Amino acid sequence: MTSRTATEATSPGQADMLLAESRTRYKAIFETVVDGIITIDERGRIDAFNPAAERIFGYTPGEVIGRNVSLLMPEPDRSAHDGYLANYLRTGHAGMIGIGREVTGRRKDGSTFPMDLAVAEESIGGRRHFNGIVRDISARKAVERRLQETLSLQSAILSSASYGIISTDAEGVIRAFNAAAEGILGYRAGEVVGQQVPSLLFHDPDELAADAAAVSAELGRPVAPGAETFAQHIATGAYEREWTYIRKDGSRVPVRLSVSALRDESGSPAGFLGIFSDVSEQRRAREQLQRFSSEMQAIFTLSPDGFVVQDEGGRLTYANPAFLALTGLAIDTLQGASEDELDRRLAALCEPGHALAPMAAMPDGASDVLHLARPRAAVLKRSVRRIQGEGGRPLGRVLYFRDISSEMELHRMKSEFLATAAHELRTPLASILGFSELLMSQDYDAETRRDLVETIHRQSSNLVGLVNELLDLARIEVRAGKDFNIRAQALLPIIDATVRHLMVPGDPRKVTLRLAGSLPPVMVDADKLEQALLNLLANAYKYSPDGGAIELATLTRQGAGGPQVGIAVTDHGIGMNADATARIGERFYRADNAGDIPGAGLGLSLVKEILEIHRGELQVESRPGEGATVILWLPAVDASTTPA
Repeated sequence: MTSRTATEATSPGQADMLLAESRTRYKAIFETVVDGIITIDERGRIDAFNPAAERIFGYTPGEVIGRNVSLLMPEPDRSAHDGYLANYLRTGHAGMIGIGREVTGRRKDGSTFPMDLAVAEESIGGRRHFNGIVRDISARKAVERRLQETLSLQSAILSSASYGIISTDAEGVIRAFNAAAEGILGYRAGEVVGQQVPSLLFHDPDELAADAAAVSAELGRPVAPGAETFAQHIATGAYEREWTYIRKDGSRVPVRLSVSALRDESGSPAGFLGIFSDVSEQRRAREQLQRFSSEMQAIFTLSPDGFVVQDEGGRLTYANPAFLALTGLAIDTLQGASEDELDRRLAALCEPGHALAPMAAMPDGASDVLHLARPRAAVLKRSVRRIQGEGGRPLGRVLYFRDISSEMELHRMKSEFLATAAHELRTPLASILGFSELLMSQDYDAETRRDLVETIHRQSSNLVGLVNELLDLARIEVRAGKDFNIRAQALLPIIDATVRHLMVPGDPRKVTLRLAGSLPPVMVDADKLEQALLNLLANAYKYSPDGGAIELATLTRQGAGGPQVGIAVTDHGIGMNADATARIGERFYRADNAGDIPGAGLGLSLVKEILEIHRGELQVESRPGEGATVILWLPAVDASTTPA
């Protein structure tokens, strides 16, 4: 048997059958395909309109078959379509035939939509037909539009963000580098984007090495600095910390960097995103705050005054060492104590007769006084200052405690001083006034008149002496020795001048001198020392009413601060007991056994003040009825350093 072609082997009946099958398959495709299929003739009239085209345009085949296809087009394409088709048929120049492109379709309801259109030409029985395949791309366009909006938004964020943004691919190549990153690091985006430049280019290598060492120690295995270390950090999520970046010009800038992984649809790392900001100002502010806090901590720690800080709920959050020393309380028992608890603690320390006001009742800026009996007797001034934040929001308050015991004692002494001084001034003034009135109102014989005048003179002298001593004391206190001319000089000439000034020709009073032949120079003001020594000698005579020898001797000793020279004045008068000896130098103090001996009790106070300015010491030895020895100890100097 010889072979034959399929055509030769096909009978007319078989050909009809194959044609029917082909038409069936075409119809099935025509009716089930998802794209719209529209067939028009050479005059633009619609010949076929498949179900997909019905869904796309909203027309039924009966509404469009035989009508011009321009029905499915919006203006201006609708009016121009027949001209396009005639031009093609006349010239053969295809504007769309055989070419797919995006066009706009018009639905039955008048709405328009984007679509892909592909047109193919065919000739059947000598007649030309055109098949158009249409796809509604509204959903795709919407996705593209949203994508474009997203990209535009992303671009706007990248461009306008105040923080730097750098993204990389999985290999570490930079893909995005926004304007803020340019401003912070000094690189232009074109210098780094798309280049084989690792993102860790900007990091301080020492910091990367230290970070890798810390991660290696944590994992118990070596981890390379850089990308491997960062991969460990972000394995469980975003990673954030401060780093030092190095700018293009080599300068350094502290940044706060947050790094997270970019993942694809499968969850695999597709790159990394780093967002960072320049924290130079924040770091400076933090350092200033830390410095201020340290300074305040040092001030509170070294302050002799007590400070207590309470939070907005009245809980104690801080108490400085001075407060703990003043009250004897322990910080571990005070920390977190409530306002009432602190009130109870302080009330327990106060004297029974002095009630403590509750702190809650004290307005801002108020002060009161606490009289403590424990841990030692003291008087504290307590002040309250409230701490407020923005808008007056309460943040707590500060309690300030100042020990005013010395001030209170000084106030008491001042009151006593004024009262005593007034009494001492009133006595001679009363005598002067009384006797002068007698002289003015009555006539007396010469002897009586002389006695009265002598009394007035004596009381006036006492008054002048008292005023001079008060002025001397006040002058020394106010000037604190600034007008003293202290220098190294020989002591014996000063003693000799003082004794000569005391002795008056014909005066039976004598001073026995027992002076060392050689004494080291002393650091003194000669005039002030002479004044102190005159006071001692005058006291020795005054408190020896029955007479007795007055002796002046010089001594030497090794004091705590170095060698000293002493001037000892000894009398054999009424003497003093131990209590009176201990009070020598107090203003207006006079021993009980002074009797009618004149004086205001300021002489030895003046001596003590002068001696303290010289950094000397006052020593008193006495027994009742046996006299007294008063020694002025003065600092000596090495004779070899004294100028000739």
